[in-house]
Amino acid sequence: MDRLNIIKEFFKTAQQFLKLEKVEIGGIRGKALSSRINNVHEEFKDLYGVFSNRTYDSLDPTDDSFIGDYEHFKTRTFELDRKLGAVLGRAFDDCLVTESIFKLLQIFGSLIQRNLIALELSGRMPMLVTMLNQEMDESKVIYTKQMARINSKGKAVVDRNMPSMAGQLKWAQELKTKMSFSVKAFKDLNHPICYRDGAKLVFKKYKEMMTLLTGYEDDIFLRWNGGISKKMTQNLSRSLVTRDEGKEGEDELDGTLRVNFGKDLMSVLREVQYLRKEFPSREFPPVAAALFRREDAFRNYVNSLDQTVHHYNRLKTCTKPVEYRLIAAEVAEIDAMLERAEHALNWNSEGEERKR
Repeated sequence: MDRLNIIKEFFKTAQQFLKLEKVEIGGIRGKALSSRINNVHEEFKDLYGVFSNRTYDSLDPTDDSFIGDYEHFKTRTFELDRKLGAVLGRAFDDCLVTESIFKLLQIFGSLIQRNLIALELSGRMPMLVTMLNQEMDESKVIYTKQMARINSKGKAVVDRNMPSMAGQLKWAQELKTKMSFSVKAFKDLNHPICYRDGAKLVFKKYKEMMTLLTGYEDDIFLRWNGGISKKMTQNLSRSLVTRDEGKEGEDELDGTLRVNFGKDLMSVLREVQYLRKEFPSREFPPVAAALFRREDAFRNYVNSLDQTVHHYNRLKTCTKPVEYRLIAAEVAEIDAMLERAEHALNWNSEGEERKR
């Protein structure tokens, strides 16, 4: 049984060191450190290759030849552990953020559990805990600034390409994801430092921030939900086009048109679009879903009306008075047809009725 345990440990060590072939470190000194790791890998391959030339049966408990070679193997791997520990320690010191540290530890895999390498890391783990605490504090500062901006200016900082509500949800989601990645990676290390007071403080701050951000998300979403019905009722009842009346004393060429599709409707459509894409688990109101199902129809109507209004306004603003008098009768007919769009039809009117 002892011999089997020795062979098991032998192959476990081989499996760990042979993975070094694919290890590459980034950063300022990444090239030099990667070269040192490659040298360790080559040394181990030579050491490991010795066993392929042996003719004895390593499973034979009466033959101690394997034990002699294994003791030499252990001595050499001890030296390689020392070299790897030095490289890992230097690479660890070069990491400026916790994400880089966790990626580094992930690259080395189970090698960090080897005694000498683990000893090299143990003195640096408190620095990782300190960095995690700083990240939690920075997240709290970012949240506090966001809330202060909302309270003072009534507007949150969001991605300029996203609508307000979905942008705030995305902002909170990204902050939560960043914190969750660090905390999960830290727990997965299963290192003794994960159970000390410094680590417990990290977990406490993390839970507090997750609670704050979840409450922020729910509050933003509920307030948006609560105002949708009123906005939609008001905006869908607006006329299709509206006329910008000329000032008193101005001539008949004034009175241009503009499409009367409300910004609030456009905002709701964009919010629903992003919710469906980024937050599919969020359930938005049925009225918003019904509005979104008409998005293509609204787009077609708005595009068509934009073209009509553009040509009409060009006729009104770019025609000279002497020319305009020649087409005044035709313009009057057009105005009569537009009368319904200005006063009778709205965005809830049936499609066929709009076309007439």
